[in-house]
Amino acid sequence: MPEPAGAKAAFRKPEPELQEVGLVGQSLELRLNVRDAEVIAALAARQPAERERYALTALRIGVLALGQAGGAIDGQILHHEGERLIAGVESRLKDHANALNQTLEGELKRYFDPSTGHFNDRVKSLVDKDGAFANLIRQHLEGEKSTLALELTRSVGKNSPLMQYLSPQQTDGLIARITTLAQERLEEQSRKVLGEFDLNNPQGALKRLINQIETNFNPGDPKSALGVLNEALKTTQEQIRKDLTLDGNTSSMSLLKAGLKAQLDELANKQQEFQQAISRQLGIKQVQARTTEGGFSFEQLVGEAVRTRALSMGDGFAAVGEIPGLLKRKTGDHEQTLGPESAAPGAKIVFECKRDQSYRVKVALRELAEARENRQAEIGVFVMSAATLRDKPDLKAEYPAALARFDKDIIVVWDEENPATDVVLDAAVSLARALVIRGRREVQGAEAEELEEISAAISDLQKQFERFDKMTKWCDDISGSAENIKGELSKILKRLRIDAKSLTEGLQALRDTDSGVA
Repeated sequence: MPEPAGAKAAFRKPEPELQEVGLVGQSLELRLNVRDAEVIAALAARQPAERERYALTALRIGVLALGQAGGAIDGQILHHEGERLIAGVESRLKDHANALNQTLEGELKRYFDPSTGHFNDRVKSLVDKDGAFANLIRQHLEGEKSTLALELTRSVGKNSPLMQYLSPQQTDGLIARITTLAQERLEEQSRKVLGEFDLNNPQGALKRLINQIETNFNPGDPKSALGVLNEALKTTQEQIRKDLTLDGNTSSMSLLKAGLKAQLDELANKQQEFQQAISRQLGIKQVQARTTEGGFSFEQLVGEAVRTRALSMGDGFAAVGEIPGLLKRKTGDHEQTLGPESAAPGAKIVFECKRDQSYRVKVALRELAEARENRQAEIGVFVMSAATLRDKPDLKAEYPAALARFDKDIIVVWDEENPATDVVLDAAVSLARALVIRGRREVQGAEAEELEEISAAISDLQKQFERFDKMTKWCDDISGSAENIKGELSKILKRLRIDAKSLTEGLQALRDTDSGVA
C-alpha cells in the first residue's frame, strides 16, 4: 500500500537554521545573534552567571512549544489515515475469515467425520493389538533385549559406572570420599575443641574464663566483684551489730524490746479488763450455753457480721433460716448473693451457723452439702462457735483453729466475743467469693492467667490460715512463746491484709473486664 503524502509531510522534520553548530561530546554548542528587543531586555536583566541558564531554559520551552504545535497537526492526519486503514483491514479480515472457516470446516470434516473421516481409521491402526503403538511399546519395554532393559543395565547394572562409583571397595568412590571428608572434619573440630580447653592457649575459652575469674574475684582489688562484696558484708555486719545490741537505747533491738514490753503490758491490762467484764456477764453466758437461746443468738451475730461484709462489697444478703428451700427444708441460715457489678452476678453463698457440740466435721459437711442444694448455692460456709469448742479437747482437735476448705465447703471457727477473730470471717467471705468467681470463669472459658492468679491467692490464703492455726496453738502458752507469737502474728496479719487486698483487686479487675466485654 503506497504511503500517503500527508503522512510523509507529518513526519518530515524541518532542518534547523543555525549560524554555527558543533557537537561537543553529548552536548550541542550553539552561538546565536539575538535581535528581538523583548528577548534582549529579559536576558539583560539577569546576571552573567545566570543569563546562560535562563537562555537555555527559554530555548527549551520554545522548542517544546513548537513540538507540541507540530504534533497536533500530524496527529489529525494520522487519526484520519488510521481510521481508513483500519476499515480496509477489517473488510479484508472478514473476507479472509469466511474463506478460512469454509476451508477449515471441510478439512475437519474430511479427517474427523465419524463415518468417512480418516482420523478414526488412523487411530484404530495405531491402537489395535498389533498396531504401531503396541509394536513400539513391546520393542522398548518387553524382554531382556528391550531398549529399557538394555539402558537400565548400562546405567545402573552391576558393572555400570554408577555402581562402581558407589561401591565400598572403590578407593576413589563416593563412600570412600565421604568417609575421608567426615574424618577430616571430625579431626578438625576435635582440635578446635581441645584448643579451647588448653591452658597454654591464651585465646582458649578455659584460659579466658580463668583470667576473668581472677580479675573479677580478686579480694585484694576493691573494684572487683569479690572486693565490693567483702566491703558490703563488712558494712552490713557493722550495721547488724549496731541494730542487734541491747547496750544502747537507739538500736533496733532495744526499740523492739521496749515496744514488745509496752504491748505485752497493754495486752495484760486489756486481758484483765476483759476477764472482769466476762466475770460480770458470766451468769448470762452460762444460761445461754445451757439453752437454745445461745444458738439463736450466735446465728444472729453471724448474720449481722456477714450482712455488713456483703453489703460493703455490693452483694445481697438474706436471713433464710426460717424459710423452706428447694428441698422443703430450712437447712441454711443465711444467703449472700453476688451483686450485678461482680464477676459472677447472681451466684449464691450459703452460711450454716452452729453452737452445738454434736456437730462433728463429717456431720457439718453433710449438712452444708444439703444446705447448698436446698438454697441452690455454689459455695457453703459452716461457722462454728469457738465457745462450743472450749474445754472439749476431742471436739477442738477435730475442728481447725481458724479456717479450712473442703472442695466447695469452708469451715471456720469464729469467736463472737473476740474481735481479733473477725479476720477469719473476713477471709471466709473473700475465699467463698473467689471460689464462686473462679468456678464461673472456668465455665465461661476464661484466660488461664486470670484463673491462675485467683487460684494462687486462694492457695496463699489457706496457707496463711494454717500458720494462723499454729499461732493460735502457741497462744495457749503465751507466757513462754511471747516473742515468737508477736513476730508470727504480725507477719500473718500483714499477709492476710495483702491477700484480702489482692483478692479484692483481682475480683474488681474481673468485674471491670466483664463490664468491658458486656
